[in-house]
Amino acid sequence: MAGNIPQFYLRLGIPADKPFFEENKDLYYGVLVNARILESFPKSTAAFLNDLSKPFIIDPDTYAFKLDPSMLKRERDFQIKRSYSELEKFYNSIITQCFKEDRPIYPADFLGSNGNTDVKKLDEFSSKVIAYEKTRIDSLIGGLLRFMVETNAHPYVLMAPYFDSSSIVDPWYKISLELAKVSTKFKEKYQLYPVICIEKSFLANEANIAHLVKDYDFSGFDGYFIWLPDFNEDSENLVLLSGYAKLVKNLSKYGKPIIGMYGKFFSALLSYNGMTGFSSGINYWDKRSLEIAGGGPPYPRYYVPFLHTFLPWENVARLFSEDPSLVCRCPACKQALSGGQPSMNDIKTHFLYARFQELGDVASKKKNTIVRELLADYSKKKPLLEPLIQLDHLERWGKVIATI
Repeated sequence: MAGNIPQFYLRLGIPADKPFFEENKDLYYGVLVNARILESFPKSTAAFLNDLSKPFIIDPDTYAFKLDPSMLKRERDFQIKRSYSELEKFYNSIITQCFKEDRPIYPADFLGSNGNTDVKKLDEFSSKVIAYEKTRIDSLIGGLLRFMVETNAHPYVLMAPYFDSSSIVDPWYKISLELAKVSTKFKEKYQLYPVICIEKSFLANEANIAHLVKDYDFSGFDGYFIWLPDFNEDSENLVLLSGYAKLVKNLSKYGKPIIGMYGKFFSALLSYNGMTGFSSGINYWDKRSLEIAGGGPPYPRYYVPFLHTFLPWENVARLFSEDPSLVCRCPACKQALSGGQPSMNDIKTHFLYARFQELGDVASKKKNTIVRELLADYSKKKPLLEPLIQLDHLERWGKVIATI
């Protein structure tokens, strides 16, 4: 084996996806759930996570309170959505004050009269966010505990409260780092990872990367989460892809787990650089902006394993008709494709099988083998596929992984 299988965390999004989590438990490592989704369906989500018996992580969604308050409100009456109102009750007076004043949270909310960060305010906010993560599921299923032999009521790791920043000189950069360090005082028996949430343009500067890596060298951190808002692995240029690979490689020297909060196959390839795992939803949420996404089912797109990306089904059907050897042979597709167009359920199950196979390939093959295959696929399939899709991402990924 070339290495361990990258950990793949499925993000729990729409409730209709729950059966896919339950029926395909062997195809992913764990579950990542946003606190706002947990508070939208608290009891059912808690029972689901408990019954699933897979490692789970709660994203506290603290960054959302930095957004314009209109993004946290219902359209019909312009009141704060229930999920954020519930989180406000669990977090602390800073959020309560922001809601009363109808404003986002500001760096000044964490500062004292002398202009420096106020340790008391940091402690209060961090302790309540961490307490929420540690106890929320347990409290929701507490009434059921006496009927259960085993429970899965506690998170796999804790995620420190965090806010996005545009650079290392952005005030939010320092506040997020200090919140993460303070949070380690409250982790008790749990492991705690800070969230590095920074604008993707940051990756273009190696000095910035070195500065950040040094800042996050803290003994109380047990690992790291990384979120680069709007980072699309398929379309980013070589500079940004290389910057991401360097960030992961440099952080990995501390010997701690690194998990990408949103990612695609490039994130799996970063396991050669020290990435432990990554997360996405089923056919969606493999990249995210800071804006709060609305509800509704994901667009029906089909994951093409040999391209490591998604295509509309009509394009996939054309590919398969022109070259039947490209047809997927996974259990979901064997049955579905024999009858023509697959259903949305078939497409989702196919994605889980395809992702599981990809991760196995990365774990079992050496880096130079994977790179050679990526570049060979790019060269061989480019003439056939370029009218339908740009394949340059395969070439870019291969070049980055080969050189860093």
